[in-house]
Amino acid sequence: MNTRIFPSFYAAPIAYYAELLRQPEQPVLEIHEHFTKQTYRNRMHIYSAHGLQKLTVPVEKNASKTPLKDLRISYAEKWYLLHWRALQSSYQSSPYFEFYSYLFEPVFSKPAEFLLDQNLAIHYAIEKCLEVSIPLVESSSYVHQYPIDYRLAFNTKNKTAMDQGWQTYQQVFSYEARFLPNLSILDALFNLGPETRSYLINGKVELE
Repeated sequence: MNTRIFPSFYAAPIAYYAELLRQPEQPVLEIHEHFTKQTYRNRMHIYSAHGLQKLTVPVEKNASKTPLKDLRISYAEKWYLLHWRALQSSYQSSPYFEFYSYLFEPVFSKPAEFLLDQNLAIHYAIEKCLEVSIPLVESSSYVHQYPIDYRLAFNTKNKTAMDQGWQTYQQVFSYEARFLPNLSILDALFNLGPETRSYLINGKVELE
């Protein structure tokens, strides 16, 4: 069996969910790897009035030596309020923000103690928006190699083939500025609504 393993991301990019939905077998969610800084594990990219905005969940010190499943979020500041306000500011005028926001507001108003739990809470809300159930199974230990490994496939700095080639869709600020591809899945959900699943599977919007 060609087991496929995926990292745990914070409101993961579009390409991540596109790959998840295309999997023929139950994907494995990596929870035992050591935390990697400056990745989507604790960062999402959204489209703000000023362009690309990176929202990062702060974690406790010595995070790089901690397995993801044990990594605690830092609450030295109220980052969750800043993130929710950023989402509101960026997407409140999008077609579907009000339609889906009730699913995400509780995740930010009562954030989790551990990063993994915060990521999963957002993932479950995303599943409801997409009207799909992705049967992830958590890894039982760290394994260096898998037959099909997505843990390094999505990079915040160096774009890969999976980040490219996405058809444009109307974003809140792309009327006046350029289209930004492969942002957080939240960008697609708030702008495309029910068409998001088709966009993930086909790389385009199915217009009637």
